[in-house]
Amino acid sequence: MSQPPQNNYQQPGQPPYQQQPNAAYPPQGYYQGQQPGYQPQQGYAPQPAYPGAYAAPAQRVKVPGNRNLYFIPLIGVILLAAGAFLPWINLTIQNQSISINGMGSVSGNAELAALYNSAGGGGAKDGVIALSLAVISLILVLVGLLTKARGWAIATIVFGVFSIGLMAYEVFDVNRSTNKVATDSAGLGSSSGGIGLYVGLAGAIIILIGAIVTVTFFRKKQA
Repeated sequence: MSQPPQNNYQQPGQPPYQQQPNAAYPPQGYYQGQQPGYQPQQGYAPQPAYPGAYAAPAQRVKVPGNRNLYFIPLIGVILLAAGAFLPWINLTIQNQSISINGMGSVSGNAELAALYNSAGGGGAKDGVIALSLAVISLILVLVGLLTKARGWAIATIVFGVFSIGLMAYEVFDVNRSTNKVATDSAGLGSSSGGIGLYVGLAGAIIILIGAIVTVTFFRKKQA
């Protein structure tokens, strides 16, 4: 048996139900009050660092080197080289005098010079070594001046030590040799070390001290 069609339920006195027509709905994602079109948000301003915030360590600034300090050992180099050509030995016997410089050149009586050399002639030609040390030190100082580098002064310290050792030994050796000649002459003569020994020794000391000062204060900040 077929069932009768179902009628919409209706209460007495109520108008019949009418189906709503298809209403237009707003597009998906649209809300009332929203402006059409999406507006990107503005970027936030960077916040200032608060006290105690971590800060990157400051980079060290290299202080320019004071290359003028190289002129201190340069003075010593000049004195050491000059001392090699000045008298290292002064000897007088029976009113005969000779003067021998560090390079072996003799000024004065030839016979007395031969007597001295036969007695040992200490230090009569060792000025060649002193001059060689002066030339090496000069090269190191000049390279340091041109390159404005401190490392060359460190090498100069080494040769300053060698120069002091050489000149100190020469002062002792020459004085010992000249005293021996004076003793062998039965007190008829006198002898002494020449000025070249002491000029050379002073130059060697200045080389060493000047090189140490250069290394120590090369990059010291100036007030």
